[in-house]
Amino acid sequence: MMDGENDTILPEKAMKLLRDDGIDVNLEQATIILHFLSHMAEIVADQYLDRADIL
Repeated sequence: MMDGENDTILPEKAMKLLRDDGIDVNLEQATIILHFLSHMAEIVADQYLDRADIL
């Protein structure tokens, strides 16, 4: 991200991105999806960093 840019995707933006790909979700569903993806990203980053510590 460039300086001053927010790296958070709002549920409304997620709804638009998904709709553009033919996936219709409501605001609550978009929020749940973003929450899930955030947790997945955290898990992947933790696993990568743990593996880097071993090497």
